[in-house]
Amino acid sequence: MPEYLEPISDDGGSGRVIENFTESDRPPNKPTDPFFKYEPTTLHVSDVLPSMLGNTLLDILCHDMVSSISKVKREKFLIKVDTFIKSVMCTMKIRIYFEEHTTHAIEFQRRCGDCMAFRSAYHQAALHLKRHFPGIVNAPLDDEVSIPPSLAGNVEQDPVGETAISPYLDLAGYVEQPNLQAESATALVDVAENDGTVTSLCTLRAFAEFKKLLRAKQLEVAYPTAQMLLLIARRPEAVPCFTDPELLRNILEKVRSAATGALVREPLAETLGSALVRCATRLPPEVCEDIASSLTEAIEHFGSQSVRVHQGLQDALNALGARSASAPCAADIAAVQRGTVSPAGAISNTVQGSMPTDSASAWGVS
Repeated sequence: MPEYLEPISDDGGSGRVIENFTESDRPPNKPTDPFFKYEPTTLHVSDVLPSMLGNTLLDILCHDMVSSISKVKREKFLIKVDTFIKSVMCTMKIRIYFEEHTTHAIEFQRRCGDCMAFRSAYHQAALHLKRHFPGIVNAPLDDEVSIPPSLAGNVEQDPVGETAISPYLDLAGYVEQPNLQAESATALVDVAENDGTVTSLCTLRAFAEFKKLLRAKQLEVAYPTAQMLLLIARRPEAVPCFTDPELLRNILEKVRSAATGALVREPLAETLGSALVRCATRLPPEVCEDIASSLTEAIEHFGSQSVRVHQGLQDALNALGARSASAPCAADIAAVQRGTVSPAGAISNTVQGSMPTDSASAWGVS
């Protein structure tokens, strides 16, 4: 089986390759302690190599679920993983035990995080395993998977939405309590996913709180924040909010950080692409130049790791390039101010022969 590229480490670190289980690896025996008892979230399967069970689990976690594997211990047949259900995170520890003859147990334990998210994640993993190994015992039924409730319905009942989301924006400011920030981010993703409520997030007040969420290092905060920003960046109502140079630099800094993994880097790169395609013409030239330089470096370092990252960053860079091509240069602006060149004559010197409204105002042309 192929190696699996793990995008996030236990503390939200950089990507690394997860080692596969091999046929020579043997799981530990079921504990003989009389007080030992399996968790209710335990599956049993017979006549399957333990290495195949372990590698199939890795494959499911990496490709069929939104998750980040933080630890694999081949000698203990142990996998520790952070997984997301609708942007709500839980941490699971999965262990495989040898029972008797050719039977093995696969035990799922919730280590921390949301209980409902754990239940849903366990059901998802179990159902995927059952498709690979139909003989699995104790697998849940297809209709047993539950999804955490959404906040969007509450916002829809509020004509503006500000009353419903205000407490969650307040929670975003609790920078010393990431568990509260995670609650804020996961709730706001629900709002951003709904076409009827997303505009309530396109405010300067909301974006001021988003910048606080962006500074969080914890995966349970960073991932839903990245998802939320990507959804909002696609909305035309959010264009004025994305013209904030500090916000753009914060997003770009997160993308370029070695401590950011693919689960967060990919949607943030796409956020930059979507936002700058819409708002590049509103940015000052010096800001465009600074961001373009950072984008070029980010593409060189991270573009080859992910198609999504490369495309998002390249879209952003192309948008800035198009803006530069249609904007007046500093020399022409100075010439207009001195009166040696007319605005109309200077405009004719631009590459595309036309400019956006914001650029025209820079010349004093209405």
